[in-house]
Amino acid sequence: MLLQQVASVGFRVGGLEVVQAMVEQAKSRLDAQHHSQLLHGDFRKLNLSGHAGQYSVVYWNDVFEHIPTDEIEDYLAVIRTLLKPGGKLVTVTPNWHMRPSDVTDQFAPPRTEAIGFHLKEYTLGEVVAMLDAAGFRSVQVPSLISHRRIYLSPAVSLT
Repeated sequence: MLLQQVASVGFRVGGLEVVQAMVEQAKSRLDAQHHSQLLHGDFRKLNLSGHAGQYSVVYWNDVFEHIPTDEIEDYLAVIRTLLKPGGKLVTVTPNWHMRPSDVTDQFAPPRTEAIGFHLKEYTLGEVVAMLDAAGFRSVQVPSLISHRRIYLSPAVSLT
């Protein structure tokens, strides 16, 4: 579990989950000092004002593509309020050019739009446009991934 690994090297961690059983699983793996930061519910409906500007990094992996397209900008706006000045959003999402990246690939040919559990798979340009609309100032993408390191492209300013 990522939170457990990050906490084990001394960082304060937290998370938000829509499934209560996953929150309980995280609590069973983390020290009690982190439990108040493990939240359950809808990201947009929780009162997160006490968390505003508290996070250096917000990380979500394979979440973007499961959020209804008319709600994604709301999620990004909430994330932006949670970040400290200079904080980073790290998002991992399937590459539209490699589609489909869900169960659709079991019965449809390559380059088919996802019709399984992914509501939308995005191009980099679409993600950048949404980040810009939500007020993020720059974007970096991996240019090379090795066994030991991720090499990022230079930051591209959105303003």
